Amino acid sequence: SPAFGYIALLAGALGAPILVYPCAAFVNAETLAAQKIAFEVSSYVKIAQTAIAALVLTIVDVVLAPERASEKAIDEILKVFVRLDAGMAAACRQRESDGRISGGPINNRHLSQNSFFHDAAEETLEFIDAKQRSPETILALLQSAKSFSEEANKEPRYFRGPWPEEFVKQVLNYSNRMLILINEIEHALKGSNQEYNHIFRDLHSNNSLKPVEVELMNVMEKTMKLTRLVLLNEIGQRQKQQVKDVAAQGVPDMINSMPAFRAAINQQVKYSEKVEQYLEDDVVCRINVVLVLMEAAMVESTALIKKCLAEA
Repeated sequence: SPAFGYIALLAGALGAPILVYPCAAFVNAETLAAQKIAFEVSSYVKIAQTAIAALVLTIVDVVLAPERASEKAIDEILKVFVRLDAGMAAACRQRESDGRISGGPINNRHLSQNSFFHDAAEETLEFIDAKQRSPETILALLQSAKSFSEEANKEPRYFRGPWPEEFVKQVLNYSNRMLILINEIEHALKGSNQEYNHIFRDLHSNNSLKPVEVELMNVMEKTMKLTRLVLLNEIGQRQKQQVKDVAAQGVPDMINSMPAFRAAINQQVKYSEKVEQYLEDDVVCRINVVLVLMEAAMVESTALIKKCLAEA
Protein backbone atom coordinates (compact mmCIF):
# COMPACT_ATOMS: atom_id res chain seq x y z
CA SER A 1 0.00 0.00 0.00
CA PRO A 2 1.49 3.40 -1.00
CA ALA A 3 -0.20 5.01 1.99
CA PHE A 4 1.21 2.63 4.60
CA GLY A 5 4.40 1.40 2.93
CA TYR A 6 6.46 3.46 5.36
CA ILE A 7 5.48 1.04 8.15
CA ALA A 8 7.84 -1.59 6.71
CA LEU A 9 10.65 0.95 6.77
CA LEU A 10 9.93 1.78 10.41
CA ALA A 11 9.76 -1.91 11.30
CA GLY A 12 13.13 -2.50 9.70
CA ALA A 13 14.72 0.51 11.39
CA LEU A 14 13.20 0.12 14.85
CA GLY A 15 12.97 -3.66 14.98
CA ALA A 16 16.72 -4.16 15.19
CA PRO A 17 16.87 -3.71 19.01
CA ILE A 18 14.79 -6.89 19.37
CA LEU A 19 17.72 -8.87 17.98
CA VAL A 20 20.41 -7.19 20.14
CA TYR A 21 21.84 -9.07 23.09
CA PRO A 22 21.02 -7.46 26.45
CA CYS A 23 23.86 -6.36 28.70
CA ALA A 24 24.59 -8.78 31.56
CA ALA A 25 27.25 -9.38 34.18
CA PHE A 26 29.92 -11.89 33.26
CA VAL A 27 29.16 -15.42 34.40
CA ASN A 28 30.61 -18.81 33.61
CA ALA A 29 30.65 -20.25 30.10
CA GLU A 30 27.81 -22.69 30.70
CA THR A 31 25.45 -19.92 31.83
CA LEU A 32 26.42 -17.71 28.87
CA ALA A 33 25.71 -20.55 26.45
CA ALA A 34 22.31 -21.15 28.02
CA GLN A 35 21.45 -17.44 27.88
CA LYS A 36 22.50 -17.29 24.24
CA ILE A 37 20.31 -20.26 23.33
CA ALA A 38 17.36 -18.81 25.25
CA PHE A 39 17.78 -15.43 23.53
CA GLU A 40 17.99 -17.01 20.08
CA VAL A 41 14.88 -19.11 20.71
CA SER A 42 13.02 -16.06 22.05
CA SER A 43 14.01 -13.99 18.98
CA TYR A 44 12.95 -16.76 16.63
CA VAL A 45 9.58 -17.10 18.40
CA LYS A 46 8.94 -13.35 18.16
CA ILE A 47 9.82 -13.30 14.46
CA ALA A 48 7.67 -16.37 13.78
CA GLN A 49 4.72 -14.92 15.71
CA THR A 50 4.95 -11.64 13.80
CA ALA A 51 5.12 -13.42 10.44
CA ILE A 52 2.16 -15.66 11.32
CA ALA A 53 0.16 -12.64 12.50
CA ALA A 54 0.82 -10.83 9.20
CA LEU A 55 -0.13 -13.96 7.25
CA VAL A 56 -3.35 -14.43 9.22
CA LEU A 57 -4.33 -10.78 8.76
CA THR A 58 -3.73 -11.09 5.01
CA ILE A 59 -5.84 -14.26 4.75
CA VAL A 60 -8.64 -12.73 6.84
CA ASP A 61 -8.57 -9.62 4.66
CA VAL A 62 -8.85 -11.67 1.47
CA VAL A 63 -11.63 -13.94 2.80
CA LEU A 64 -13.77 -11.43 4.71
CA ALA A 65 -13.33 -8.43 2.41
CA PRO A 66 -14.23 -9.72 -1.08
CA GLU A 67 -15.13 -6.19 -2.25
CA ARG A 68 -12.05 -4.06 -2.71
CA ALA A 69 -12.38 -0.29 -2.41
CA SER A 70 -10.66 0.19 -5.77
CA GLU A 71 -13.31 -1.93 -7.50
CA LYS A 72 -16.09 0.07 -5.86
CA ALA A 73 -14.40 3.32 -6.90
CA ILE A 74 -14.18 2.15 -10.53
CA ASP A 75 -17.86 1.13 -10.47
CA GLU A 76 -18.93 4.54 -9.19
CA ILE A 77 -16.82 6.41 -11.75
CA LEU A 78 -18.26 4.38 -14.63
CA LYS A 79 -21.79 5.10 -13.35
CA VAL A 80 -20.97 8.81 -13.35
CA PHE A 81 -19.69 8.65 -16.92
CA VAL A 82 -22.83 6.83 -18.12
CA ARG A 83 -25.01 9.57 -16.60
CA LEU A 84 -22.89 12.44 -17.89
CA ASP A 85 -23.07 10.87 -21.35
CA ALA A 86 -26.87 10.70 -21.10
CA GLY A 87 -27.00 14.27 -19.79
CA MET A 88 -25.12 15.63 -22.80
CA ALA A 89 -27.29 13.57 -25.16
CA ALA A 90 -30.41 14.98 -23.49
CA ALA A 91 -29.10 18.52 -23.96
CA CYS A 92 -29.08 17.95 -27.72
CA ARG A 93 -32.59 16.47 -27.96
CA GLN A 94 -36.01 18.04 -28.37
CA ARG A 95 -37.90 18.56 -25.12
CA GLU A 96 -41.46 18.84 -23.92
CA SER A 97 -42.34 21.92 -21.89
CA ASP A 98 -41.76 20.00 -18.64
CA GLY A 99 -38.28 18.87 -19.75
CA ARG A 100 -39.13 15.32 -20.81
CA ILE A 101 -37.25 14.06 -23.86
CA SER A 102 -39.43 13.89 -26.95
CA GLY A 103 -39.55 10.23 -27.89
CA GLY A 104 -38.78 8.84 -24.44
CA PRO A 105 -35.76 8.64 -22.09
CA ILE A 106 -32.16 8.43 -23.25
CA ASN A 107 -30.87 4.97 -24.17
CA ASN A 108 -27.86 3.70 -22.25
CA ARG A 109 -25.53 3.25 -25.22
CA HIS A 110 -22.79 1.80 -22.96
CA LEU A 111 -25.00 -1.08 -21.81
CA SER A 112 -22.97 -3.79 -23.56
CA GLN A 113 -19.57 -2.15 -23.01
CA ASN A 114 -19.40 -1.68 -19.25
CA SER A 115 -18.83 -4.53 -16.82
CA PHE A 116 -19.30 -3.69 -13.15
CA PHE A 117 -17.61 -5.51 -10.29
CA HIS A 118 -20.42 -5.31 -7.74
CA ASP A 119 -23.54 -3.86 -9.40
CA ALA A 120 -25.40 -6.30 -11.63
CA ALA A 121 -28.42 -3.97 -11.81
CA GLU A 122 -26.32 -1.31 -13.53
CA GLU A 123 -25.44 -3.78 -16.30
CA THR A 124 -29.14 -4.06 -17.20
CA LEU A 125 -29.97 -0.34 -17.04
CA GLU A 126 -31.34 0.28 -20.54
CA PHE A 127 -32.54 3.87 -20.13
CA ILE A 128 -31.24 6.89 -18.23
CA ASP A 129 -34.19 8.99 -17.10
CA ALA A 130 -34.17 12.50 -15.63
CA LYS A 131 -33.76 11.22 -12.08
CA GLN A 132 -30.82 8.98 -13.00
CA ARG A 133 -28.94 11.88 -14.63
CA SER A 134 -29.96 14.55 -12.11
CA PRO A 135 -27.19 16.60 -10.43
CA GLU A 136 -28.14 15.12 -7.05
CA THR A 137 -27.67 11.55 -8.28
CA ILE A 138 -24.36 12.30 -10.00
CA LEU A 139 -22.99 14.28 -7.05
CA ALA A 140 -23.80 11.37 -4.71
CA LEU A 141 -21.92 8.99 -7.02
CA LEU A 142 -18.96 11.37 -7.21
CA GLN A 143 -18.76 11.64 -3.43
CA SER A 144 -18.94 7.86 -3.13
CA ALA A 145 -16.20 7.46 -5.77
CA LYS A 146 -14.00 9.95 -3.92
CA SER A 147 -14.38 8.09 -0.62
CA PHE A 148 -13.66 4.70 -2.18
CA SER A 149 -10.63 6.11 -4.01
CA GLU A 150 -9.15 7.42 -0.77
CA GLU A 151 -9.73 4.01 0.81
CA ALA A 152 -8.24 2.22 -2.21
CA ASN A 153 -4.96 4.03 -1.68
CA LYS A 154 -4.72 2.44 1.79
CA GLU A 155 -5.69 -1.15 1.03
CA PRO A 156 -3.12 -3.86 0.23
CA ARG A 157 -2.50 -4.09 -3.52
CA TYR A 158 -0.55 -7.38 -3.52
CA PHE A 159 0.42 -8.14 -7.15
CA ARG A 160 -1.35 -5.03 -8.45
CA GLY A 161 0.30 -1.73 -9.22
CA PRO A 162 -0.19 1.35 -7.03
CA TRP A 163 -3.68 2.83 -7.07
CA PRO A 164 -3.59 5.83 -9.51
CA GLU A 165 -4.89 8.29 -6.91
CA GLU A 166 -3.79 11.44 -8.75
CA PHE A 167 -5.32 10.27 -12.02
CA VAL A 168 -8.59 9.46 -10.26
CA LYS A 169 -8.61 12.96 -8.76
CA GLN A 170 -8.30 14.36 -12.29
CA VAL A 171 -11.16 12.14 -13.47
CA LEU A 172 -13.38 13.29 -10.59
CA ASN A 173 -12.51 16.94 -11.26
CA TYR A 174 -13.39 16.44 -14.92
CA SER A 175 -16.70 14.85 -13.94
CA ASN A 176 -17.55 17.75 -11.64
CA ARG A 177 -16.81 20.29 -14.35
CA MET A 178 -18.83 18.36 -16.94
CA LEU A 179 -21.73 18.16 -14.51
CA ILE A 180 -21.61 21.94 -14.09
CA LEU A 181 -21.54 22.50 -17.87
CA ILE A 182 -24.45 20.13 -18.52
CA ASN A 183 -26.45 21.64 -15.67
CA GLU A 184 -25.92 25.15 -17.08
CA ILE A 185 -27.00 23.96 -20.54
CA GLU A 186 -30.21 22.71 -18.93
CA HIS A 187 -30.72 26.16 -17.38
CA ALA A 188 -30.19 27.86 -20.76
CA LEU A 189 -32.75 25.56 -22.40
CA LYS A 190 -35.41 26.87 -20.01
CA GLY A 191 -37.06 30.29 -20.02
CA SER A 192 -37.62 32.51 -17.01
CA ASN A 193 -40.80 30.53 -16.28
CA GLN A 194 -38.66 27.35 -15.96
CA GLU A 195 -40.34 25.78 -19.00
CA TYR A 196 -38.46 24.32 -21.94
CA ASN A 197 -39.52 26.24 -25.04
CA HIS A 198 -37.49 24.74 -27.90
CA ILE A 199 -34.79 27.29 -28.69
CA PHE A 200 -33.50 24.77 -31.26
CA ARG A 201 -36.95 23.89 -32.66
CA ASP A 202 -36.27 24.69 -36.34
CA LEU A 203 -32.70 23.44 -36.13
CA HIS A 204 -33.89 20.09 -34.81
CA SER A 205 -36.35 19.74 -37.67
CA ASN A 206 -33.63 19.97 -40.34
CA ASN A 207 -30.99 18.07 -38.33
CA SER A 208 -28.62 21.06 -38.22
CA LEU A 209 -27.70 20.21 -34.62
CA LYS A 210 -27.06 16.52 -35.35
CA PRO A 211 -23.40 16.83 -36.47
CA VAL A 212 -22.55 18.78 -33.30
CA GLU A 213 -24.27 16.15 -31.18
CA VAL A 214 -22.42 13.33 -32.96
CA GLU A 215 -19.02 14.97 -32.40
CA LEU A 216 -19.72 15.63 -28.73
CA MET A 217 -21.00 12.13 -28.08
CA ASN A 218 -18.07 10.54 -29.93
CA VAL A 219 -15.49 12.40 -27.86
CA MET A 220 -17.33 11.59 -24.63
CA GLU A 221 -17.43 7.92 -25.61
CA LYS A 222 -13.70 7.99 -26.29
CA THR A 223 -13.12 9.68 -22.92
CA MET A 224 -15.05 6.97 -21.12
CA LYS A 225 -13.35 4.17 -23.03
CA LEU A 226 -9.84 5.43 -22.25
CA THR A 227 -10.64 6.19 -18.61
CA ARG A 228 -11.97 2.66 -18.21
CA LEU A 229 -8.83 1.30 -19.90
CA VAL A 230 -6.54 3.10 -17.44
CA LEU A 231 -8.53 2.24 -14.31
CA LEU A 232 -8.87 -1.46 -15.14
CA ASN A 233 -5.17 -1.79 -15.92
CA GLU A 234 -4.29 -2.58 -12.31
CA ILE A 235 -1.11 -4.53 -13.03
CA GLY A 236 0.54 -1.56 -14.76
CA GLN A 237 0.74 -3.13 -18.23
CA ARG A 238 1.64 -0.67 -20.99
CA GLN A 239 -1.21 -0.05 -23.43
CA LYS A 240 0.83 1.01 -26.46
CA GLN A 241 -1.46 -0.44 -29.12
CA GLN A 242 -4.57 1.21 -27.71
CA VAL A 243 -2.74 4.53 -27.52
CA LYS A 244 -1.64 4.18 -31.14
CA ASP A 245 -5.20 3.40 -32.23
CA VAL A 246 -6.59 6.50 -30.51
CA ALA A 247 -3.76 8.69 -31.76
CA ALA A 248 -4.41 7.47 -35.32
CA GLN A 249 -8.05 8.53 -35.03
CA GLY A 250 -7.02 11.96 -33.83
CA VAL A 251 -8.01 13.92 -30.73
CA PRO A 252 -10.12 16.96 -31.70
CA ASP A 253 -9.58 20.22 -29.84
CA MET A 254 -12.81 21.77 -31.08
CA ILE A 255 -16.21 20.92 -32.56
CA ASN A 256 -15.47 20.93 -36.27
CA SER A 257 -19.14 21.15 -37.27
CA MET A 258 -19.76 24.19 -35.07
CA PRO A 259 -19.10 26.84 -37.82
CA ALA A 260 -21.71 25.20 -40.09
CA PHE A 261 -24.14 25.03 -37.20
CA ARG A 262 -23.63 28.71 -36.42
CA ALA A 263 -24.27 29.50 -40.08
CA ALA A 264 -27.54 27.56 -39.92
CA ILE A 265 -28.50 29.47 -36.78
CA ASN A 266 -27.80 32.81 -38.49
CA GLN A 267 -30.06 31.82 -41.37
CA GLN A 268 -32.98 30.58 -39.31
CA VAL A 269 -32.89 32.47 -36.01
CA LYS A 270 -33.50 36.22 -36.05
CA TYR A 271 -33.35 38.82 -33.34
CA SER A 272 -36.79 39.47 -31.90
CA GLU A 273 -38.14 43.00 -32.22
CA LYS A 274 -39.48 42.61 -28.72
CA VAL A 275 -37.00 43.38 -25.96
CA GLU A 276 -37.29 40.62 -23.41
CA GLN A 277 -37.45 41.57 -19.76
CA TYR A 278 -35.12 38.71 -18.77
CA LEU A 279 -32.06 37.30 -20.53
CA GLU A 280 -33.50 33.84 -19.84
CA ASP A 281 -36.16 34.66 -22.46
CA ASP A 282 -33.77 36.04 -25.08
CA VAL A 283 -33.47 33.16 -27.55
CA VAL A 284 -30.29 34.42 -29.26
CA CYS A 285 -28.56 34.92 -25.90
CA ARG A 286 -29.56 31.46 -24.73
CA ILE A 287 -28.37 29.81 -27.94
CA ASN A 288 -24.98 31.50 -27.60
CA VAL A 289 -24.69 30.31 -24.00
CA VAL A 290 -25.48 26.71 -25.00
CA LEU A 291 -22.92 26.74 -27.83
CA VAL A 292 -20.18 28.14 -25.58
CA LEU A 293 -20.91 25.46 -22.97
CA MET A 294 -20.84 22.71 -25.60
CA GLU A 295 -17.45 23.90 -26.83
CA ALA A 296 -16.21 23.97 -23.23
CA ALA A 297 -17.40 20.37 -22.81
CA MET A 298 -15.39 19.37 -25.87
CA VAL A 299 -12.27 21.05 -24.44
CA GLU A 300 -12.71 19.31 -21.08
CA SER A 301 -13.16 15.88 -22.68
CA THR A 302 -10.17 16.36 -24.97
CA ALA A 303 -7.98 17.33 -22.01
CA LEU A 304 -8.91 14.15 -20.14
CA ILE A 305 -8.28 12.04 -23.24
CA LYS A 306 -4.73 13.40 -23.40
CA LYS A 307 -4.22 12.59 -19.70
CA CYS A 308 -5.49 9.06 -20.31
CA LEU A 309 -3.07 8.61 -23.20
CA ALA A 310 -0.22 9.75 -20.94
CA GLU A 311 -1.25 7.29 -18.20
CA ALA A 312 -1.73 4.37 -20.62
